[in-house]
Parts: sequence; C-alpha cells; structure tokens
Amino acid sequence: MERRTESGQDTASGRTTAAQRGCQLRLADDRTLGYSEFGDPAGDPIFYFHGHPGSRLEAALLHEAAIRSGARLIGTDRPGMGLSGFQPGRRILDWPADVVQVADALGLERFAVAGGSGGGPYAAACACCIPGRLSACGLVSSAGPPELTDQRGETWINHVERRLARFTPPLLELVFAGLGNRVRSKGKKAGAAELGAAALGNFPEVDRRALAEPPGPERFGDDLLEAFAHGSRGPAWEARLLYRPWGFDLGDIRAGNIHLWHGGLDRSVTPETGRAIARAIPGTSAHFHPGDGHVSVALNHPDEMFEALLTRD
Repeated sequence: MERRTESGQDTASGRTTAAQRGCQLRLADDRTLGYSEFGDPAGDPIFYFHGHPGSRLEAALLHEAAIRSGARLIGTDRPGMGLSGFQPGRRILDWPADVVQVADALGLERFAVAGGSGGGPYAAACACCIPGRLSACGLVSSAGPPELTDQRGETWINHVERRLARFTPPLLELVFAGLGNRVRSKGKKAGAAELGAAALGNFPEVDRRALAEPPGPERFGDDLLEAFAHGSRGPAWEARLLYRPWGFDLGDIRAGNIHLWHGGLDRSVTPETGRAIARAIPGTSAHFHPGDGHVSVALNHPDEMFEALLTRD
C-alpha cells in the first residue's frame, strides 16, 4: 500500500505541519484514505473518527490536550470527505477494515478508537468487528442507532435529515449539495474562522463558549470546509447510513474498556440516547456531564477522556 504525505513546511513553531495537513494511503481496493496526525507523535495511538459532516481535521480541536496526555491522535477522513475517495454503496461495517489497513501501514498492532457524534457508530463498529486490535473505545456525544434514538428535544435539522434519509434519499443529496455550496462560499468570502463561528449558531451557549477562543473557530471552519472539499456525495451518503439500521447490534459488542461521554444539554444527540447506548453495550463506563452540550463535553474534559482511553484493558 502506498502512503503519501502532502508537501509543506514541518516546524516546531506552532504552524501546521505536513502531517497535520494530511496524508493519503492507497488501500487494497485502490481507493485513497486520508488522515492527519495531532498530539504527541511518540504517544500511544488513538484513531479519531469525525462527526457529521466533518473531516480528519476535527481532531485538531484536541491537539493541545493530546500533547498534554501523551496521545498520538490520528484523525481520519471517511470515504467521500477530505482526502478520502468516495466508496459507492459503503456500509458502516466496511469502516473497520479501512482502519486496519491504516493501522498496518503505520505499524500499529494495538490502538484505541474514539468517535465524536456521527463518528460514534464507526467507533462502535470497530469494537464489534476488530475487538482484538483495540486497547479502548470511546463514544463521545455519539449518535445512536435508529431503534435506540430518543428524538424528543432533538434539533429540527436532525428531524429533517432523518425523514429525508428514510423516505427521499435523492432529495437529501440535493440538500447536501446546497449545504456544501454555502459552506464553500462562506469560507471563501469570510474565511474559516467566521464560518466556524457561524456554524455554531444553533448550538447551546456552552458549546459556543468552548470554541470561542482562537484557534477554535478557525479549526472548526477548516473541518467543515474539508468535509465538502470534493463535493457533497460523501456527507450525503453519511446521512443515509446514520439514520438507517447500522447492520450490527450494540448488544453483540464484547470489546473491553469502552467509555461513553455525553453532555446533559446536548440537543444534537439527546442525553437519553446516550443512556440507551450505554445500557446496550455490555460493560460500558458512562460519563455524563450535566452542564455540557454536544461539542463542549469533549473540549471541556479532554484530559479525563485521554486518561480513560490510554488505560490498557
């Protein structure tokens, strides 16, 4: 498998390094998969799976905390987003095999995984399919499967996406095409920082505060821009997968050292859904923070998260 790193200046001055901007791996089926590394390059590895829509650059939000904790954070682009090529007809259960290929290319036998929001299903799929490779699994503000999702109190955006994904997928693709155009247009006109701040407009105040200080808004905006860097097919397909049956039962997961974090003020994925996920996966250690929202639960408690995920099972 061929691995390629984007060109760029690698410094210790705080500027973005080439590894942080992105690398591409050629997979066995000739697709490309993009990833970026943050945190401590010599630390224990944690694969981070971004939310919906998102990209590998979401992991940059935890860069400094990962350095403090001695974590090597590997953010990945799922198919059709960032540097990863689109995969027609893909399933959530296809993802663990891609992760294994990246881990093998990096020489990693054992590693932890963590999924934020829409990335949670992919972390759970790894716990289901490749438990022997995992040292830990973290579900952070994780979306739940349709049968466990409590829709009461959710944002209207979730309700609209769910109905379109279930009943009119072609219309969902049009919606995401329009969203992608708006994201790219605003990013070009106003810049990543303003885009990131605007995207948080519908989030609880605690989430906006957690990302208020630079470089938070810029990193959040960069993440969104990269999600739509090559069009909207990837994010649109993600929505179809997220709101339909996942193809596996959370109750069948037997991996050890599984942790869940959820905010009590989360309205993107309600805390009731988080509790249902924690009950469904045997042995899950649940960490609920009543004063946090969808984004702030990770940004306000990163040291707690990394300590749990870096503890070997």
